[in-house]
Amino acid sequence: MKKRTGSEKKKYSYIKKKFAVNGFYAFAVMLTALSLVATALYLGVSSAGNGGLNLGALGVSGLLMAFMSLRFAFISRREEGRDYVFSLISAAADILIIIALAAVLYIGLRA
Repeated sequence: MKKRTGSEKKKYSYIKKKFAVNGFYAFAVMLTALSLVATALYLGVSSAGNGGLNLGALGVSGLLMAFMSLRFAFISRREEGRDYVFSLISAAADILIIIALAAVLYIGLRA
């Protein structure tokens, strides 16, 4: 392994990478899932826990959308030479949505 001296120049790439196409899909589906889950949680809290089937359908739809967005995020990582910022953001948000809904389900079944 070569030692670096101060006289060697660093190499920089000035070519801007394009965004991964499936990363955009993952981000859009994540925003949809987040809005569904936020709406379900808001309506559930405002109705004091007596939401009914419509809120359950919103929550399950948001959960399924989060899983679908997570799949798009993993697929976008296969695209070589792309920028993965949207897929990383959506994957992190999807994991948080899934954990939050699992906690709500666990608390609901426990009560």
